Amino acid sequence: MEHNWGYILRLLEAFDEKFSHLRQIMNILEEMDSILEEMNQMQNEFKDDSKPLDIETGLQNQAVKEVQVASWGETIRRLEAKIESQSKTKDTTVLQNQLYKLRQAHQTLVDASSVRREILEEFLKRKQLLENVEEMMAWIQEKKLYCDSDINSKDLSGTLHLQKKHKSLGSDLKLRKELSEDLNDQRLIKAFFSLEESWQKKENKITFTVEAYQVRFSSIMESNALRLAQRNLVSNCS
Repeated sequence: MEHNWGYILRLLEAFDEKFSHLRQIMNILEEMDSILEEMNQMQNEFKDDSKPLDIETGLQNQAVKEVQVASWGETIRRLEAKIESQSKTKDTTVLQNQLYKLRQAHQTLVDASSVRREILEEFLKRKQLLENVEEMMAWIQEKKLYCDSDINSKDLSGTLHLQKKHKSLGSDLKLRKELSEDLNDQRLIKAFFSLEESWQKKENKITFTVEAYQVRFSSIMESNALRLAQRNLVSNCS
């Protein structure tokens, strides 16, 4: 009787060990299935190559997904180590097969994530390019209005100050034009050409006005000197 009880206990222990092993196998399979399902869902999200409404937010969301993809990679490596520690049975063969699928799916996800980031960064680059073009166009429009306006200086001092300011604009114009060449935008090229023409016309007007004021100033000085000489002559004669 004692012999039978010992046999039964050994059977129960063996069954318990087998059941524990199967439970571990099932837990690992369930975890892998759950990860695989989540990765497939994200894979479908990465297939969407459309432009997000807010590119910066899209890049932030992409960064969050990349962290999740990296986390899955760590989990897969942990599962791989756990499976390697299992005794070699038919059950572990099932785990190895599922692990292979998981690795393949993860690598596909890593590649898709990289492609999506490149797309988003290209969208951001185009957005920034457009913003730079629009900013430059606004600056050109503002300066062209100034260049096309009349010269309102009332004296030589005011005109010389305007001339100095205008030459400073010319230097700024040259610098901005050089920077805009990297943008390679036809609108900017035409707009800068038009602004250069307007700048040169105003430069000519300012130069003419300065010279006119200088001639007038010289004439006044000569007239004053002549009157002073006449007064001195009259004074000496008397």
